[in-house]
Amino acid sequence: MSVCLGSFVSVSFWTVDPLRIEERLAEYLRSSAVVVEVSSFVQLAGGWEADIYSFDVSPALSNGLDRLVLRVYSGGEGGRKASREFSGIGLLARCGYPVPQVVSFDSEGTALGRPFLIMQRIEGTLLGEAMVDDGQLHEAPTLDFVRLMVDMHELDWRPFAEPLTGETNPEPLSRARRLLEGWRSDLRELPGFSAPADWLLAELDQITPEPPAVIHGDFHPWNVLVDQSGRLKVIDWTGITVLDRRYDLAWSLLLAGAYLGNEARQQLENLYRSLATRRLSDLGYFDAHAATMRLHHMVVSLTSSPEEVGMLAGAADAMREQVTAYRWVADLLADRTGLVIPEVEALLVEGE
Repeated sequence: MSVCLGSFVSVSFWTVDPLRIEERLAEYLRSSAVVVEVSSFVQLAGGWEADIYSFDVSPALSNGLDRLVLRVYSGGEGGRKASREFSGIGLLARCGYPVPQVVSFDSEGTALGRPFLIMQRIEGTLLGEAMVDDGQLHEAPTLDFVRLMVDMHELDWRPFAEPLTGETNPEPLSRARRLLEGWRSDLRELPGFSAPADWLLAELDQITPEPPAVIHGDFHPWNVLVDQSGRLKVIDWTGITVLDRRYDLAWSLLLAGAYLGNEARQQLENLYRSLATRRLSDLGYFDAHAATMRLHHMVVSLTSSPEEVGMLAGAADAMREQVTAYRWVADLLADRTGLVIPEVEALLVEGE
């Protein structure tokens, strides 16, 4: 099971001819909307799993938008990601949560050759740029960031449940167990992960249950945009689901610790605890889960082709440059469980 597969690091991978993408995009828009021209088509810095482009349309779409973003997904899961992100953002918007407007998506990849999503372009900056300075957190944007997370986790989860999980009343830990058991059964070629998988399954019975919550799956300040009026918009919703909020929080805290250090991690945890209406318990278990999934993704990504794991070409090279961060994650897992994963240690020693 993977709750999320992101990082604080923005990486850019040029894998598709932008001119060809622009031509096919214009054809698609002309067939589905009254669009005369696509202009200012520019490829932006992407993440692990999507090429991202900005462009303008003339005349504006029926919803008034004329400045847009195109996300073109990579890998065999691209269609699922496009569909989930489109559905998730639409549900969030109806609840009043701050997200960009979505325009359309293609989960089959018939129009551009790969699945894609078109959404509103937010002119502004990344919250991470205002929040973090040389590893230190600035108070006001940090408060904004954590409040966004708490607000998301305290949304009414019921409208999201069936569209995102197929269940009307998902029990978070039971659902987590099923996902974890499925992940455990796929570990034949990475036997070193069997021990943490068994630990997670055994310890799950001891965890205090919580109500379901809407979770992002990769919530960090570089997935929050600040528009020119200072309003915040959360992006990158391919991992949205209904689960225990502690999976989401532990992932965010893991990223903070790995890339910003223990002090920043503790600041975020303390602030979350102070803002949340429900008390947190058993967070150490979820730390172990986040660390296991992060390390599993690292090993799979560095020993497989990008296409097999749904990443863009070049992502593995970027991961190799983050040995210090992955060492922090491995140490977190050892601290919470007492376990060391041989495949992880071999890759870390090779990179150090």
